[in-house]
Amino acid sequence: MSDRKCGHLNLPFEDGGFDTSTIAFGLRNLADPVRGLREMLRVVKPPGRAVVLEFVRPPKGPIGSAYRVYLKTLLPAIGGVVSGQPSAYRYLSDTIDSYRSADELRALAEVAGWKDVRYVGMAAGTVGVLSGGSVDGRPG
Repeated sequence: MSDRKCGHLNLPFEDGGFDTSTIAFGLRNLADPVRGLREMLRVVKPPGRAVVLEFVRPPKGPIGSAYRVYLKTLLPAIGGVVSGQPSAYRYLSDTIDSYRSADELRALAEVAGWKDVRYVGMAAGTVGVLSGGSVDGRPG
């Protein structure tokens, strides 16, 4: 399969055409995340799963505070020097408060019809993997 760019809200693929569908660090950028999650599940054939890797709202406490400092100061400085595009890294820190919590991600998936929704937190609770499927390959 060749690389193909397409809109995530209307995937140009047949129902059940893939074993898995994925998105990484992009769900928060979709105009309609529930619709995007439905589309992800629509193109997966049973018993496949749709999988999302996404930033989550940093936890409260020392880890969350340290992570916020890192995102607001160190990441833009280092990432900007290495990539030559500091604005891309400032965007991450500017949007940190719009990140969803793990519970909010689970709820979006359930509204989109995902079944057997699972969430695994990673990177000290700052990133998570959300996955789910359906019984018949279509959102519930």
